[in-house]
Amino acid sequence: MTSRRPLSPVVLLGLLIAGGFLISLVPSPAVLWTTRLSPATFHIVHDGYQFALGFGVFYAAKRLSRAPLPRLVGGATVKSLVLAVGLGIACGFGHRAIAAAAENIGNSFPEFRESWPWLFSPQIRIGGLKGPSISGWIEIAISSGLTSFAEELIFRGVILWLILRLTRNPTIAIAISAVWFGGLHWRAGFVSVISAGAVAGVATGWLALRTRSVVCAGLLHWVTNLTIYFLVLATR
Repeated sequence: MTSRRPLSPVVLLGLLIAGGFLISLVPSPAVLWTTRLSPATFHIVHDGYQFALGFGVFYAAKRLSRAPLPRLVGGATVKSLVLAVGLGIACGFGHRAIAAAAENIGNSFPEFRESWPWLFSPQIRIGGLKGPSISGWIEIAISSGLTSFAEELIFRGVILWLILRLTRNPTIAIAISAVWFGGLHWRAGFVSVISAGAVAGVATGWLALRTRSVVCAGLLHWVTNLTIYFLVLATR
């Protein structure tokens, strides 16, 4: 009986890109049940579906990959978890600072802003999630947590390490994965692309390599999103 040969990083990255495209064509269960769900439940079901996909991709890649991938907990310690929370808060405020700067530039050039609103107005998806009541924040925390860990399972759990295996350069691996991650936020506007890639993407990549822990990267991402939501709701 012959043993299964692991797949190369190039093949796995190709499968991830192709699989991601195919999955984007398939509606989530939340879309199929949209008439039966409240807005908040819709987002939680949809984000839960994304988390399940991320979890499946992570463990499939661990079994198929020739590159060593991190563990869920890995080298997470109390110190690294506290660091993740601190970096998450800093990234959230960084997003707000970038958004404020874009708003000021847009206000200085109103005609340009009207022609290119995507460059100056970030779209923060809160949708049917309520706030700032306790129940509203619970809904936001659950939905955001599922999305954050789903994305980190794929980006800092798989993609970052495959690129590192190919380049053998941590800085390049962090940069490429951060640009890729930021680019996926293009629908939320240029500000979100920059903050997700240049700020959150770099921070989560650095922490993931430092701790070899998806949990630490996911916590950083989650706190970043919660901070952004808090700042958005606080200024409404």
